[in-house]
Amino acid sequence: MLLNQALRLRALRLLTAFFELGPYAINLTLNVGIFPYVEKLLQSPAPELRHVLVSIWCKILLLDKSCQVDLVKVHGHAYFLHHLVGTSPVSTSQKIQSLAVLARLCDGYVPAQDLLHPHIGAIIPILTDVDPNVRLWACLVLGKSWEHCINMEVSAASAALVHVAASDPSPSTRAAAVFALGTLCKSQSNGVLLAAQMSGSLVEDASPLVRREGILAYAGVVLRPGNISPLEEEEEGDLKFLLHVLTQVQQKDPFIPIRRLVKMILARVPTVALASSSVVPRENSLPTSTNLDTTVGKNSLPARDKADTVVLPPQLQSKLYAWAAAELLTPSGKIPRQDDHDPTGFDPLSSEGQLTMQRSRNYACIRATATQLGLGKDDDIRHYGLHLRQSAVFNSKSEMTSLMVFHPSRVTSLGWINQETESILYCGSDDGVVKLYENTSSNMVLAFAAVPDLAPGTRGSGLITTWQQQSGLFFAGGNSTTLRGWQLDQERCTIAVRG
Repeated sequence: MLLNQALRLRALRLLTAFFELGPYAINLTLNVGIFPYVEKLLQSPAPELRHVLVSIWCKILLLDKSCQVDLVKVHGHAYFLHHLVGTSPVSTSQKIQSLAVLARLCDGYVPAQDLLHPHIGAIIPILTDVDPNVRLWACLVLGKSWEHCINMEVSAASAALVHVAASDPSPSTRAAAVFALGTLCKSQSNGVLLAAQMSGSLVEDASPLVRREGILAYAGVVLRPGNISPLEEEEEGDLKFLLHVLTQVQQKDPFIPIRRLVKMILARVPTVALASSSVVPRENSLPTSTNLDTTVGKNSLPARDKADTVVLPPQLQSKLYAWAAAELLTPSGKIPRQDDHDPTGFDPLSSEGQLTMQRSRNYACIRATATQLGLGKDDDIRHYGLHLRQSAVFNSKSEMTSLMVFHPSRVTSLGWINQETESILYCGSDDGVVKLYENTSSNMVLAFAAVPDLAPGTRGSGLITTWQQQSGLFFAGGNSTTLRGWQLDQERCTIAVRG
């Protein structure tokens, strides 16, 4: 059917639908020998084939990385770049798939990176796209194109826009931007200075994912062979600042896996360098496009040989790109079953259906008990259910013990997020740290310093918090001159009011 021009488009659409079944379907198709045909179709100027070919190639490359060699030989990157930045309107899914193809081409393959470097300017405007997944993949393309490169040329505008993307409302997009910054820091001569300008991602961001990517970016700079040897006075001061930030993160970060990563990094740093890193921290955060160092240019990036490239252990390598690629390769929908006659799609045998039925039974029990107590209004019943959950936490020794173990400081704030369904318990302590637990268990879903300047102690109010359900804002204050409002869906501070 692919050889028949009249049936070609229909065959490609059927192939795209078959690929949606998952990696197993893609592997079966490649074993049949479909690859030479879809490769030759990249030379077709037909615009109606472009959308289906982008989807097909996205699935093929994400599954089989070796296909990038054949695609680079025929300069296939130009096909997807033209589709991405052409004059015709492109849907969000097509943008994501085109960017995923470009990122996969550059994944550890230097010839593809060299081909894409002249077109980096076309990727920069995509960082302002309205869709967070498009911005995420644009950052991943930049990061993969800068990864392990030799004789790389980067403009100041590229670095500035990636820095601006680090303040994105989406936590995963911010993490991708920090990942791109990390690859940029590791591949240029003044990476120590650039890494010192992104310390805000390590200490100020509420998202553990963003902080983890910042730690991994610091690892590539601190453990670089050229930075372990004697440096110039200015670079040595920046390196000491990086080590100081890592030391502070190891001591104060509330997320235990991040502390373990920092411990692994500092264990590989010479003791002399750690002893000399006790410097006074300077005021530094993620810079904007107005205060970036603009000396990054083609003349400031000398050629690097492979001996100067840091090889990190797997524990200190970013898994963000692998996670994003796996999410994109996952089947998008559920295959309809013949025995599924429920028009609403509710399946009582599925995990979601069992959870829904369990909630219905629990609410029915609460309603029956509340009726016996004379509580007839729905608001009274909801408050009664909330009271039962709070009593279960305070009266259960195991739950309170787990909270004290995972929250060793003095707990001064306790409350619920999403009180009616899928509640999350938040605990605030006098050191300014807030930790969120899923369903009153010890499964911590988020931990961050809501009030970083709060000093722990046995006196005073400690940390005082309140949750606004309608706006999704989490306000935190207490023994501090600043009241902060955290947008929890964005995992970042959006309001700061000084007293």
